[in-house]
Amino acid sequence: MTILEKNNEIKNTYSIGVPKAATKIATCLMLLLITTVIQGQTTTTSSSKSSTTSSTHSDSDADNSSYSYSHSSNDKNNNVSVSISNSDDSYSFKAKFPSEKHQEIKAILTLEMSSKNHTPSKGKDTWNSDSNEEEVYKVSLSSTKLSMYLDKEIASSSLAEKMETLGITIRTVIVGEQNEIKRDAERLQREADRLGRDAERMQREADRIQHEAQKQAATTSRQYRDDALRIAEEARRLADEASGLNIEAAHKGSINAVVKQLLEDAKTTYKETTKNSFNWTWPDAQKELLLAFKKDDFIDTENAIVFVKDKTGMHVNGKHISKSQVSKYHGILAKHGISSTHYFTFYKTDQHIVLVNDNANLNGFIDALVSKKIIASTSEKVKLEWNGDTAYLNGNEISTDTLSTLNTVLLQNKIIPAPGKIFEIMKPGNYKLGYSLGKNSHLGTWQMRN
Repeated sequence: MTILEKNNEIKNTYSIGVPKAATKIATCLMLLLITTVIQGQTTTTSSSKSSTTSSTHSDSDADNSSYSYSHSSNDKNNNVSVSISNSDDSYSFKAKFPSEKHQEIKAILTLEMSSKNHTPSKGKDTWNSDSNEEEVYKVSLSSTKLSMYLDKEIASSSLAEKMETLGITIRTVIVGEQNEIKRDAERLQREADRLGRDAERMQREADRIQHEAQKQAATTSRQYRDDALRIAEEARRLADEASGLNIEAAHKGSINAVVKQLLEDAKTTYKETTKNSFNWTWPDAQKELLLAFKKDDFIDTENAIVFVKDKTGMHVNGKHISKSQVSKYHGILAKHGISSTHYFTFYKTDQHIVLVNDNANLNGFIDALVSKKIIASTSEKVKLEWNGDTAYLNGNEISTDTLSTLNTVLLQNKIIPAPGKIFEIMKPGNYKLGYSLGKNSHLGTWQMRN
């Protein structure tokens, strides 16, 4: 994902913050920092004339000591709630679910719990165990409710582990596998965010030490430089770890904070009526992809999409596209000039889209810009802005012929044109491609020398 080469060149395909750094080392390492997002709670609401539904989902921490999920609608038969509390002393599980889930839950409990502790009575099933007149556990199941309690101070560690595993199994049955995937993605995103903050904090400390080193005499500054390098290396390690979690979270359908910010920015606005023009092939590709996603039951709305295509395969809103289906999607993309080795992430919410290229051929793109005479040279500052059907070079709109050439060159170098994307030459050898968020942050690919 991120490469630090011997010639002091960096390429990064994730969001980065870029403050001024005291030295070449600090500057380069800073580019490895990843910005992520906290997603401790997600709330989704949709409404129509006939029904209203809402869902909330939260975890208190990473080790599942507390868990809650609820889904409510006008149809009370479809209301769902799960609450779990897990401490050193006890484990408790309470849930409400539609009656059609009852038989599946009962079958799981019947298989896992001891039959000698089972008492059926008037449509209710109870499993309980006592030790020296103290209750070890009690499980109570009705047609729409379940409660489980375990006293860990009395129960064995193996029984406690069994009860916790049983709770996770039943929780998945009640809330659905996709909600569990979403929850896991949120947990990964929170952890990535924490690591990213730690990396940024450590990099700031490395920069501070480097500044101090410049103020000291040459004979005393070696220790400053060594300390700064050590801290910066740790910052890079944390950033790499955060990057990995970001990728895993995206596979599960999560959207990080920087992408969310872009999806609310006017520059990423995309009209559904947009057509292929000037060799901009994405509009038709997007339409075909969305139709295929719906047909294959990967999505139920076009207003919330996370599609990841990378070396591990393809993922749509947390669902992995099977090998038998991948060829169809490769075919859709190939028809519009996007090759099977072209890796990217596509985000869509309402009237906004973001397309992040994960393996853009930046050097090939730059060479083509010069050879096609789109830019005169790479020795001067350049800023190219494009929306697919328009483009601006240093603030001036380019001709339609040049735009057609630009869109072709972009695709040939594994870059998908999309609203709000830019290419910039800051100085010879220093380039960036993707989305800018103010002066100090960028989502996309960087190449830095010197």
